[in-house]
Amino acid sequence: MDTIEILPYKRISKQANQQTMPVTKRFAFVLNKLDFLYGLMGLMIGQAAIFNISEPFCVAFLVAVVGSHMSSSLFAVVGVLVGAILTAGFVILPKYLLMGIVFVSCMTLMRTLKIQQAEVAKATLAAIAFFSVGCLWLMLGSFLMYDFMVLVVNAIVVFLCTYLFTIAMPTIFEPIKRINREQCVSVIVLLCIIILGLPAWKFFGLFSLRNVCSIWFLLYFSYKQGAAYGTTVGLLMGVLNGIGTDNITPVICSYAISGMFAGMFNRVGKTGSALGFLLSNALFTLFLNGSSEVVIRLTDTILSIVMFASIPHQPINAYIARFINVNRKSDGREDKIKTAFVNRLHEIGCSFEKVAQTVNGLAYSEDENTDNTTISAFIEKVAGKVCASCVIRQTCWERDFHHTYKALFNSLEVLERKGKIAIHDLPSFFVSRCIHRNDFIATTNTFYEIDKIHAMCATKVNESRTILSEQIKCMQNIIESVAEEVSEKVINCEDKEQAIYETLDRNTIAVSDVNVIRNQHGNYTVEIMLNYQTDGRMNMITDAVSKILHKKMVRIHGVSKNKSQSGEYIVKLTEQETFEFDTGVSVISKYRGDKCGDYHTAKSLGNGKFLLAISDGMGSGKKAALESETTITLLENLLSSGFDHDNAIKMINSVLYLKSPEESFATVDLSIVDMYQGNAEFIKIGAASTFLVTEKEIDVLCCSTMPIGMMQNIDMDHMSRKLKSGDVLVMVTDGVLDAAPKDKVCEIWFSEMLQSMDFDNPQKAAQALLHTVQSLVTTHTDDMTIMVSKLQKKQGKENIQPVSA
Repeated sequence: MDTIEILPYKRISKQANQQTMPVTKRFAFVLNKLDFLYGLMGLMIGQAAIFNISEPFCVAFLVAVVGSHMSSSLFAVVGVLVGAILTAGFVILPKYLLMGIVFVSCMTLMRTLKIQQAEVAKATLAAIAFFSVGCLWLMLGSFLMYDFMVLVVNAIVVFLCTYLFTIAMPTIFEPIKRINREQCVSVIVLLCIIILGLPAWKFFGLFSLRNVCSIWFLLYFSYKQGAAYGTTVGLLMGVLNGIGTDNITPVICSYAISGMFAGMFNRVGKTGSALGFLLSNALFTLFLNGSSEVVIRLTDTILSIVMFASIPHQPINAYIARFINVNRKSDGREDKIKTAFVNRLHEIGCSFEKVAQTVNGLAYSEDENTDNTTISAFIEKVAGKVCASCVIRQTCWERDFHHTYKALFNSLEVLERKGKIAIHDLPSFFVSRCIHRNDFIATTNTFYEIDKIHAMCATKVNESRTILSEQIKCMQNIIESVAEEVSEKVINCEDKEQAIYETLDRNTIAVSDVNVIRNQHGNYTVEIMLNYQTDGRMNMITDAVSKILHKKMVRIHGVSKNKSQSGEYIVKLTEQETFEFDTGVSVISKYRGDKCGDYHTAKSLGNGKFLLAISDGMGSGKKAALESETTITLLENLLSSGFDHDNAIKMINSVLYLKSPEESFATVDLSIVDMYQGNAEFIKIGAASTFLVTEKEIDVLCCSTMPIGMMQNIDMDHMSRKLKSGDVLVMVTDGVLDAAPKDKVCEIWFSEMLQSMDFDNPQKAAQALLHTVQSLVTTHTDDMTIMVSKLQKKQGKENIQPVSA
């Protein structure tokens, strides 16, 4: 995957404003924004001293600023020098000057040798410059082993702080960056050191500015993210505030424990975090020395809690939240959940399969009885009703059983053929002997009608069970397909996401999140979460994303309010399809003024699929229109919902088959085209032929199946073709081809008509074709529909050039 390199930049909007402002105003604008902030940070870090030594922090900060924002380094140098002079006096200036010379010389040598200037390399050079100048300073003065050990420790601190500051500085001043844990910790360390550099002013002898800011900072992070961040920030604050004091261990423990408890009670709200901090500090001090004097002063804590409760967090959240909601690398938990979910779907699919097999078994279990068994049961039932109380029963059914049974069996053959029997249908010897012949005839006819109704009901129940089994199988296939889609691997493009962050922020569009996903077919989907609605700049957003991905992107869902009620707006983009259809349709009904029984559609199904379909309902008029419209509407809904076309057609067939006791069926002529690759799949069920017109030939796609809704088990004709720009699909109903002269084959006749047709305008072509067909017939035998669809390449689909560095 190509990596897009984004060089440091300034916002375009700011540069544009600078070109129109006077020089003095431009200088004031820059100074009040970025450079003034660097100078203020340098002033604070210059005063951040441990054991009255501020040199490690100052050197690390200057190296980080020079490496990330060279244009602002002058203000940072001035701020650091002012802070250092306030802390150590003017004697420190020669030492800093010499360190700067050594560091710049090493950097120049690295550039000459073309050595990569990574964070570790810069930190190493800063430590070397600090250590070498420190050794020279010791040689010029009194050399003590203690001073040398302090120098070594400070050089190590310079290395660590330079590495952290080099990561933290771009993270703070370039809000388009995606923050990981390393960057988050670096930012926290930098902010803690800045707070350490605040003046140790005390107001009325009760409040310390440094302590109040430290506690507020700790409370905020504990409340926003919980015990983990609270403990981390507490440890850092405890170390920085405790070093140089006589009770460093209690200070570190008190800050860490207070931050932990403040984070643990953050679910209760600000009150919970504040009480957790206050009580844990008091209890820790009480258990530590039995004194009522807390380690962290109570007056500072109370003022910090008041500030924490009163200051609105919304302006701060928009910026600080980037350092809290860091990107966590997948620990495999999501994959485990995904695997478990897929396995569960497979289990549900297997359960549906077993249910379908059981229902299907019930449908055929009732057909196991033989005809002889059924006839014997019927004769016994009639004889039991009529002959049970007859006085000559023994003569007929015991002495002459064979002739009596044969006579009744022969009469049943007549009954099945005619539907009922009369006295002349019975054998003569049976009529002369039976004294209840009229009752026998009436009972036989009645039982036959009852059994006939029962058989019809049983057949209908059997058919319903078979269809139910088919629908359950369709549900199983759908569940299995969903499991396959869930288990599909998608490619996350973090480098593309980073480039989109860079570009949109450069154009002053506030973005809180960007997700770029590339599916297994190589198509991109981009979801951008904005801090506010930007309908007026959507063209700029889509153009920027298109340049970064080298693909033409389009918006598919527009801008909509996020359902999480976070106040953010979502823009979803997808790769523009390669092709598009220009479709024209011409329709005429069998009877003038009556509704046409054909129904058609041309609709995008999403995911790059396009549907072309025609359905011809049985007969003509409103009833046929209802059948064809129902078929196409159900087909659209099922396919748009992600159903496989085979399963969708099977479900529609079962719906039409069970719709009413009357005949209800329709033809289905279906074309599904991949608008990225041009692959087309044709499914025809009882439909007329489809004509594919290319530059070289006309391909006729014929059908040999029955209409949908006519039989329980549906047969489908599947065909596939590779389409290219300029190909034309002509789909018609039976009424068009039935208009062919009797001495010609209808497909050949219509193909000859297409050869002379101009398809530049599909609508005009469809009307011209239908007009030609109408002129050849005197009376319409059926409804007629002609749909002409021309495939052509979308404009602006060519590859987009990448963003210039």
